[in-house]
Amino acid sequence: MEKRNLLCFNETIEKFNAYHYGPEYSAEEREILEIVIQRFNIWQSHRQRFLEEQIIDICNNSMMYPTCERKQIAIFDIYMAVFAMTLNDAMKTIESINGELDGKSFRGQII
Repeated sequence: MEKRNLLCFNETIEKFNAYHYGPEYSAEEREILEIVIQRFNIWQSHRQRFLEEQIIDICNNSMMYPTCERKQIAIFDIYMAVFAMTLNDAMKTIESINGELDGKSFRGQII
């Protein structure tokens, strides 16, 4: 259970960190997304470590979570809490960019 949860979690993180390399983005759009993702990861990286640690702790705690179902529910609860914090991280990212993208074009719109 731990291995499967960590595998899914890490695959999702890898996809998030690489999605802007897709052919649907121009070179300038990739540059913009790289800036945003790097800034976002400043706040988000410790949440990723926290989530991994929680998955491991929950999967190895048979007293509080005696069944696979209870363990998975607890893991989903942790995801929900971290996702709420992720919205704050997104706002911090937007606020911290502070004009770095001025004049650049994304999806035909000048920033």
